[in-house]
Amino acid sequence: MHKLKKNILDHAKKWGATLTAIADTTGMAGIETRPENLLQPYPRAISIAVQLSNGIMNDVVTGPTELYSQHYQRVNSLLDDIACRVTGFIQDNGGIAIPIPASQILCKERFVSYISHKAVAINAGLGWQGKSLLLISPEYGPRIRLVTVLTDLLLPVDGPVKKPLRQMYNLHRSMSGESH
Repeated sequence: MHKLKKNILDHAKKWGATLTAIADTTGMAGIETRPENLLQPYPRAISIAVQLSNGIMNDVVTGPTELYSQHYQRVNSLLDDIACRVTGFIQDNGGIAIPIPASQILCKERFVSYISHKAVAINAGLGWQGKSLLLISPEYGPRIRLVTVLTDLLLPVDGPVKKPLRQMYNLHRSMSGESH
């Protein structure tokens, strides 16, 4: 399974993923899903992230710009494409998988979808939840978008990361343009 995991992650990167990791969903029983038993047949979740453009993100000051809105839609489309390709690759290798759309709101009052991509990403080790409630990746800060692929393959899992203070300090300095 280690070789298959490497192949899946390598293909995801080739198709445009910036970060990928595997979460064990058996320990995620407390998170809300739609339907409620969504995770039951899928002991693993592949968390996939794509970095947002720093040039576009640097111009977002008081709210989304028109360019950011277009970029957001394009990155979500790319994530959905990667998730569908990963799903096909898993199926070609004897597994069952379902891609969860990157950005589909099922309940507008509570802004919930099928599953929290952030909760999966945290469990997979792509980052931690910041004070902003966004996922903070050690490499890219909050400047990423996420998608999830659920699978029945018992792929080796990655674990949650601890947020070292030095790493957070360096991330803040690099995001603000300060030199090291």
